[in-house]
Amino acid sequence: MWIAALTGWYSIVRKGGNGKEWQIRARVKRDLLNLMVAARLDGQEVIETPLADYRFRILANKEQLGRVFQALEGSLNYPNFKAAIGKTRGQEKHLQAYHKIWAIMAGLQPQQSTFGSRGSLWERDTTDEVEPPAPAVGHEKPNTKRGDPRRPSKN
Repeated sequence: MWIAALTGWYSIVRKGGNGKEWQIRARVKRDLLNLMVAARLDGQEVIETPLADYRFRILANKEQLGRVFQALEGSLNYPNFKAAIGKTRGQEKHLQAYHKIWAIMAGLQPQQSTFGSRGSLWERDTTDEVEPPAPAVGHEKPNTKRGDPRRPSKN
């Protein structure tokens, strides 16, 4: 589950602990630190995994995950998320990324005349459009001796 909040951007997955543990992952360490304070996750440490898709993560049990969602619900005090992010100290630098995410996701919904009449990405003929490269498959870690196979060679 992806969550965009005033405290940061998170990916939450159930992983490890025989199905009784969740990983709350982030690309920015400060985002996890913000969440830990908001959810009162005392005693937690941010785990850094430099070669993983999400570099920073914390582990949470069911009770802690409940506190995370309570903290997120408690922060919903705005009528427009992007406007609130633009005014949130430490998060305003992420505003451009949120605008890009918004625009990409807006392309999935059928569009009204206000946004044009091309329809959603799923409904229109996209044969003339350039498709982005497919993401790497699986969760392979890059071979550090030869470089990351997902990145082009510098040669």
